[in-house]
Amino acid sequence: MSGVDLGWAEPAVRATTGGEPADMRSLAMREVLSQLPAVTASRLGVVLRGERGTGRERLARLIHDKGHDGSRPFVAFDCAGGGRDVCLELFGLADGPRRPSLDSASLETVGESGAMYQARGGTLFLRHLIDLPARGQVKLWHLLRDGEALVTSDGPIALDLRPMAAVEPGIDAWVDEGRLHTDLYAQLSALQLDLPALRQRRDDIPALARQLVGEICAAANLKPKALTAPALTLLEWLPYPGNVTELRELLEAVVRATQWQRIVLGDLLAKVRLGGHGAIPAAHESLREARLSFERDYIRSTLERCNGRIDEAARILGVERANLYRKMRQLGMSRSHPPRSGA
Repeated sequence: MSGVDLGWAEPAVRATTGGEPADMRSLAMREVLSQLPAVTASRLGVVLRGERGTGRERLARLIHDKGHDGSRPFVAFDCAGGGRDVCLELFGLADGPRRPSLDSASLETVGESGAMYQARGGTLFLRHLIDLPARGQVKLWHLLRDGEALVTSDGPIALDLRPMAAVEPGIDAWVDEGRLHTDLYAQLSALQLDLPALRQRRDDIPALARQLVGEICAAANLKPKALTAPALTLLEWLPYPGNVTELRELLEAVVRATQWQRIVLGDLLAKVRLGGHGAIPAAHESLREARLSFERDYIRSTLERCNGRIDEAARILGVERANLYRKMRQLGMSRSHPPRSGA
């Protein structure tokens, strides 16, 4: 990606996480950003594929704002029912006229209260697409393919909307199984962006964490707080099944609980859920044993990153070299082969 100017994309970087800084190091996110100029210049459908919490809707809003639609409506629609009449909310009609065949020249009908009518001229962003009923999937495909519709209170109108959808990494299997209409998915996925999970872009975590802490403090009207090097190292190591959303929630909890201006390793350890981060402790372990297991894994991971160099590991951990040796002895760890948790 050498030669690609990403300077313009600073707002895009922030959009993917709700405030992420532009000086990212990970190849995974730079690859995403390198595709944005072509995506924003187009009006084709866009699928944003990634795990939940990776910032798919924020990136969709950025594409909308940076493209031709910035002053036009951005309508986010959740296709998951939950007791709602999804077709009524999306199309403005519970049961519109059905076409006698797919080759018919007749147009589908929409109502003015529906999300499709409200999004005309702008962007329609779809969440939980797989939950849209089969009948609704076919109608949505017709509308996107034709680009126009009949309106219950008027004649034909041009929809002129850009569809985008947030989908999970397993979307291809849903299409193969027939749970998602093939033609609808083809209409939506003319362009595709794959958003990496946070664990796939660990190099970005320190800068991202600093940015998020700054935003959290500002939103809460608190004096700025700083993360120490050991605290940042721990944040880099955690797996984040909930991605950036989980990182933000962790940092919000820590900021609220910390009275001082420096967030240290102990502040994070007090909020980390051992069952959700790192090695899951055995059911018979006491809280003290679970914490010791966590410390072993944390020190072992740091030593592996430093290729066993104690001086470098001690610097990252924020302790004296002698204290690190002492801690390792207490945990039953050797310098050459630090045992894994439970070993």
